[in-house]
Amino acid sequence: MSEASEDFKLTSEEADKFRDALKNEEFRKLLLEYVEEISDPENKKLYEKEITQLERERGVEAKFINPLPGFVIKTFVVSETPRKKAFINICQSDAVDRAYPNPPKAPGGHAPDATPTTPSLRGEHWSIPFSLTAGQEVEDGGGKKCVAYDVVFHSQTYKKCMEMPQFQQLVLDTAVQGIENHFEVKFDKRRMKHLKSVAYKGKPQPSLLRKKTHDVDSSERKLPFDIPYP
Repeated sequence: MSEASEDFKLTSEEADKFRDALKNEEFRKLLLEYVEEISDPENKKLYEKEITQLERERGVEAKFINPLPGFVIKTFVVSETPRKKAFINICQSDAVDRAYPNPPKAPGGHAPDATPTTPSLRGEHWSIPFSLTAGQEVEDGGGKKCVAYDVVFHSQTYKKCMEMPQFQQLVLDTAVQGIENHFEVKFDKRRMKHLKSVAYKGKPQPSLLRKKTHDVDSSERKLPFDIPYP
């Protein structure tokens, strides 16, 4: 699972400074140029390539996850008062590992070298890897503020869930449990609706998945900061 970015919040002092800066025409021009630059697909590819190389030099395997829209589940966050409408974007990307059935359980009730599994499907237990991104604020059809979460699965996992209703339920259960555990929210599981004509709510949020590959000794290049994804 990828690490979810923490909510970005400005202090009142920082907000005042930003408002003052926006009054400066030169600053607005530079800001617009920056936004246009990072929005260019070629610049985005170059940025991802450079970050991947820098991470590799410090012993970290980095993969960018760019979610492709799939389908959307509408529900409500009931752990907040008042409760808030929420959308769960079920997405796909080949950067996430595929789902796989776990081997039969060994004596003692444990599957050897198995990762945590979903409930059984026709007697099988599945491990379903996924990636999460923090909730983003979106609006519903009536203009009310809502929250949307991305849960990204491998494209083959997504295909299987679209072909098999039972497997789709496992994927949905995995997505809901993952969001609830990681972001400490609770959904109304009695009111979950598949929005048939909607593939995604909000703006797709790329994320960076890091995995340490080896120890970096003192002779290797080290970066004095963590590299964020813009």
